[in-house]
Amino acid sequence: MSYYSIPSLLSLSLDSLTKPSSNLTLTEEFTILPPNLKDPLRKVFLKRGLSGSQLSTLLHPKVTELDLSDSLMTAELLTALNCCKHLRKLNLNTSFVYLKKTQDKSQAVKAGPPDSTQVAELISKNCYLAILYMRNMTCVTDSVISCLPPSVTHLDLGGCGAVTDCGVEQLANLCPRLVSLSLARTRVTDKGLAKMGEGESGKTMKEVRLDGCRDITDRGIEDLLAGIGRNGSSVLEILIFHKCPKVTDRSRQVLEEFLMEAGGAVRQLTWTVY
Repeated sequence: MSYYSIPSLLSLSLDSLTKPSSNLTLTEEFTILPPNLKDPLRKVFLKRGLSGSQLSTLLHPKVTELDLSDSLMTAELLTALNCCKHLRKLNLNTSFVYLKKTQDKSQAVKAGPPDSTQVAELISKNCYLAILYMRNMTCVTDSVISCLPPSVTHLDLGGCGAVTDCGVEQLANLCPRLVSLSLARTRVTDKGLAKMGEGESGKTMKEVRLDGCRDITDRGIEDLLAGIGRNGSSVLEILIFHKCPKVTDRSRQVLEEFLMEAGGAVRQLTWTVY
């Protein structure tokens, strides 16, 4: 005998509202909705991209997760997050593909991108952040990193070209429980990698991405791996450092030594030697 689960009236109403054919316009009337209605609506509409004024109608102080990666990153969009102070997961990744496909480019120029001060203030308000993705946000600087709470375990700074060794050193001191870190295409050098290896997060780091870092050399890879494996064991699973033009075959040799001594957990490696 088969059973059919009858959808609730709430579920049917939400499905009707979120259908693309409904042409629903997010206006001020939505601000009076309770959180249990705003949350599912926000999740669907964020996948289509929202402006700051639209997003503000679907936010409330108890929001703990936000994925803005499909929305055009503007100052207005981040301003809408002023009421959020309990975020644990925040995705601000900016997709170049999405930006190219954005039709209303004039609106993006008019709204203007966020600056480092605005991003720093947003992070400072959310002291429970554990997962923070900021890939390709050119406004992210070392001053933004100085605002990170110690609760951060997953951090994506890939493509944040203003991040330097100073910021990486602060990161090593501020976030002792890092599990995943991307510094791809940043300005980090051997000095910054050495500081990351020396930090407490070396004991918990499972993933490190350094692809496209043009200023790191064999010495940086060696110091990083030495720090991560300094206790004779490591939890490192993923290490990526391809497209780093100053890395030579010496890094491959250091990597082999690390794998024999402390790298039993490694399951993904990519590198390029020049």
